[in-house]
Amino acid sequence: MQKKEGAVEYMIGFFVITLVCVLVLYSARIRMAKNYKYTFKDGLDAACLAAGLINLDKYGAEGRVEIDDFNGVYQTFLQHLNQNVKAEGDGETGVDVHHFAIYNVVGDRLGRMECYDNGMVLSEETEYTGTEQTPNGKVVNGATVYAKVGTWMKGFLTGETYVYEESCIDIVE
Repeated sequence: MQKKEGAVEYMIGFFVITLVCVLVLYSARIRMAKNYKYTFKDGLDAACLAAGLINLDKYGAEGRVEIDDFNGVYQTFLQHLNQNVKAEGDGETGVDVHHFAIYNVVGDRLGRMECYDNGMVLSEETEYTGTEQTPNGKVVNGATVYAKVGTWMKGFLTGETYVYEESCIDIVE
């Protein structure tokens, strides 16, 4: 029986080709996840911008930027968030709004209206000191829209993972 030439080389070549294929698939999946994350973040930012519905009467009369229709703003936010995510997804959003807040600075007062995922709505007015922050650490200087949402995202080896994304938009004069 004669020894076959190149058997070791064939095995090494097979393992190298397999390794390259796994690396290419992993790289493609990571790129898809990053693309989805950036697209999702852009859609959330656009929904927050759409929710920045200021009171035009107060702005025209006093030059003051203030958001005072919380329910209308929240509904606008949800509508645009669903449109933005559906445009990129399969038509089913699956997006959960965990925290939505509107901040208004009027003179030396800070008005805050918030809605949490458990249905609790908080509305309060406090003294404005200039150091108040949104939950993601951004200092409130004027009318501000903040949102924290979550959704399920497919992982490479781990199945699905629940991810959170935050956005904070200032509406300035």
